[in-house]
Amino acid sequence: MQPIASTYTRATLVAIAAAALFALSPLSAVCGLAMVMMTRRAVASCEGAERRWVGGALVIGIGLRGLCVLGVFLLTGREEQFNVLFGDGRFAVDRSIWILNNVSGVPIAPFYWMRVSQNYGDVEYHYGLAAVQWLFGPSPYALSLINVACFEAFAIIFHRLTRAAFGATAAAATLTLVLFWPTMFVWSFSMLKESVQFALAIAAIAGTVWCVRGRRPTERLGYGIGIVIALVVLTELRPGSSLMAAAAIVFGLAAYVATRRAWIATFSVVVAIVAGSVIASRPSVQARALAETRLALVRHVGHVKSTGISYRASDERFYRGERLVPYSMNAREGARFLILSAWYFFAAPLPPHIASTTGRLFIPLQLAWYALLALAVIGIPSSFRRDSLVTWLAIGYLLAGLATIAPNSGNIGTLIRHRDMIVPFVMCLSSVGLTTVLAAFSLESDLSYASD
Repeated sequence: MQPIASTYTRATLVAIAAAALFALSPLSAVCGLAMVMMTRRAVASCEGAERRWVGGALVIGIGLRGLCVLGVFLLTGREEQFNVLFGDGRFAVDRSIWILNNVSGVPIAPFYWMRVSQNYGDVEYHYGLAAVQWLFGPSPYALSLINVACFEAFAIIFHRLTRAAFGATAAAATLTLVLFWPTMFVWSFSMLKESVQFALAIAAIAGTVWCVRGRRPTERLGYGIGIVIALVVLTELRPGSSLMAAAAIVFGLAAYVATRRAWIATFSVVVAIVAGSVIASRPSVQARALAETRLALVRHVGHVKSTGISYRASDERFYRGERLVPYSMNAREGARFLILSAWYFFAAPLPPHIASTTGRLFIPLQLAWYALLALAVIGIPSSFRRDSLVTWLAIGYLLAGLATIAPNSGNIGTLIRHRDMIVPFVMCLSSVGLTTVLAAFSLESDLSYASD
């Protein structure tokens, strides 16, 4: 009887705490319940040490993010309605409240009406935040918990995908990196769109794998519908992110099919080279490519001239002249610009960019990023042997991110924020590389011991 009474007592206390939390903040209670359910589902298929590791990482990650949200609340100034980490996050909350007031018939000032109706920042994300607050009431801090929940969903789906593809050890390493990588950690509890984008992108990528490997037509149809929904919502959230996910899926599936047999791979390479040469030699294609490169240069120069630390990936004349100078770029200059942009995508920030105190604090993370890249290169061969489809999709997302982000960046802070969208896929490959290196050292130690 004592264990039963103890169980009832704990259940009662939990129910009272949940009711109190709901009365204090309904949205916080709903997000908390969702995260508890997701965590329990995530560890259901794990056992022993893996269960403790995965469950512990998720619980600690959620707890730390919750404490950070609380910290943002406690640091709110007396004259502030609410506090946020970044200006874009403040605009998202402000605009959602203005939209909510306008829909609810609450008068708003003409200036606020202009900010609601203008094209800048006119994304469905703000309308989604307004709809949530229409259901649960104004919740500028609890809204951050939606991002925390979305990021946890992303981490869990990503862990499930990598566990099935590369094993429990690599998946646990990937999960730990994803949950506690410093910059991604900050994005995950802020009011920025990154957490939602992470969740939708991995839903599309994982849905592709499960659709290909589904056993029943209805199962494949369900995953296919899920992929379409994720891509459509991504388009409304941030058009470039939907392009990255769609390009990764197309590239990954094409490469997977083309490399399943040696003769198919050889034939595909020959066709790709011939078709690429013919297409690239057409004047209309060359003109279009140069025009798109010039537009990317315009955006790059805009980032360079914005506030913060910047880097220059093109010839000096494009930064000194008038705003129309980038449109005079020729093909050779365009090729140099694209190559340097790709270099900075992986290498930035470099020592000249981190001369400040804040920059020096970033050095350990940058060194860790270089280590991830090195391990990813080591891990790619093993990744192909274990699961070529997931590997091709990861490489496809990395290449799509490189093509989308690299030429359109020029500010270090913005580059790091956008580059983080592909970092989890680098972590996935680097975790396989880490397990490969550890296995090699273990084998070498065993051989040395046997020879002794």
